[in-house]
Amino acid sequence: MRKCIWLIAILLTACQHKAATITLSVNKAQGDVKVTGIAQEILYTLKADSVTNAMLQNLFPISAMPADTEMKNYQRPIRGEYQVSDNGITFKPDTPFVIGKTYFARYYIYSDEVNRLQLLQQKTMPGTPTYTELIFKY
Repeated sequence: MRKCIWLIAILLTACQHKAATITLSVNKAQGDVKVTGIAQEILYTLKADSVTNAMLQNLFPISAMPADTEMKNYQRPIRGEYQVSDNGITFKPDTPFVIGKTYFARYYIYSDEVNRLQLLQQKTMPGTPTYTELIFKY
């Protein structure tokens, strides 16, 4: 019985798909926020399609941190310009970030990167959005 459990555990971990590491970063010198580590086929599709700023804002929103941090999910994204390049997506706000103010950026993962093993381990739940978040003070 123990051998069977170990065999199943080894097979599940061996079959697990390793997704690229998504990284969010802030460039204070240029006043922008960038997400890297996105799969090349996704970036190619975003560049080839007529993707609008509103669509990219749904994928990669940046918002001001509210005083009550439990209200983060209800904040409006900051308006700005998105640019898709070969190595990621860059956001530059219409008005510069305010010095001393806290912001947060999220990159939502809308793909099959959430696999069965993660669901079984209850790392993610069906129907809940998966995202990478960066909180930064400008």
